[in-house]
Amino acid sequence: MHVRSLARSIPVIAVLCAVTPLSATRALAQDDTRTLPAVTVAEVTTAAFVQRVPVSGNVVARNEVLVNPEVSGHRIAEFEVDIGDAVETGDVLARLDERVLRRQLQLRELALSQAEASFEQARSQVAADQAQLDQANSVLDRAQRLRDSGTGTQASLDDAIAAQAAAQSALTASSDGITLAQSQIEEAKINRDLASEDLENATITAPVDGIVTARDAQIGSTVSTGQTIFRILRDGAVDVEAEVVETELGQIEPGDRAELQIAGIGSIQGTVQNIDPTVDPVTRLGVVEIEPESKEGLRPGLFVGGWIITAERTSLAVPASAVINDGATASVLVEKDGTLERREIVAGLIWGNQREVLGGLEEGERVLARAAGFFSDGDRVRPVTGQGD
Repeated sequence: MHVRSLARSIPVIAVLCAVTPLSATRALAQDDTRTLPAVTVAEVTTAAFVQRVPVSGNVVARNEVLVNPEVSGHRIAEFEVDIGDAVETGDVLARLDERVLRRQLQLRELALSQAEASFEQARSQVAADQAQLDQANSVLDRAQRLRDSGTGTQASLDDAIAAQAAAQSALTASSDGITLAQSQIEEAKINRDLASEDLENATITAPVDGIVTARDAQIGSTVSTGQTIFRILRDGAVDVEAEVVETELGQIEPGDRAELQIAGIGSIQGTVQNIDPTVDPVTRLGVVEIEPESKEGLRPGLFVGGWIITAERTSLAVPASAVINDGATASVLVEKDGTLERREIVAGLIWGNQREVLGGLEEGERVLARAAGFFSDGDRVRPVTGQGD
């Protein structure tokens, strides 16, 4: 009875002995995988990258026109515009006291009338002297014929010659007088026109279309030529003069896009127009001229901050924390089937938490997302899909 029981148990033991090594092997493999370090890996994808340079500066007038009076010594009677007003060419800005100017114009007109009267007198005198000369010529002609015929005396001829010469002199003098009278008329006309212009200039008008940005006088103040009374922002056009650190100037080119934040205005776009060829030797800053987009409220003096975009492109990307920087080279640890491979890459821009890859990787590959400095080429790991820092 004992022998049969033993015989029946032998096959069961044999089976158990045959199964145990296979299960143990699998369990061992599972235990080995669990002991591998878990690492976060990220897939190589494409992303947008931006390179930008910080700027700060002020809004400045592109073309500021100074308005000066054309006459001196007269008081401002009234203003027609104030700072911030939009004006068009010819709009009245201010008026000067015209009383003295009107009297001056009246005097110039009176002087012209007197010169014209003098001219008429001179012309009448010329006519009279011409008549006297004609008569003297007739007398001389008759005296000459009588003398030639022997019936006239030499004395009569001499008197006729003297009278003709006197009449000729008188005509010459009166002719000179009419020339002088004509010049006096021209002078009087010029003075009259100047007085008329002065009176017209007592009304100060806008020379261009634009916005009044300054008014540098008060009602009752006496003006002089060369004194700036108004400043007009021509066509309302402004620019941004932005300061950039000297080490960043080389990245900027005309035509680059700018993203600006302007005090009281908000966010607007702009375009780089010009880069100053010099750098301030004290501050080590250069000036970049930016043309902002048109927006209501832009005026000289506003503070500006923002960025100039020097590069924008879509490229392969990995988490910035995945890149190992070793001097002049950059590399990543590529994970494939649980094994790490150190691979040198061509690294580009950093944007957010992403690093641009210009060479060395293919889209879809997986890289160690962080803690790359603690692993080496050929290490075995347990990859966990996630995002880099």
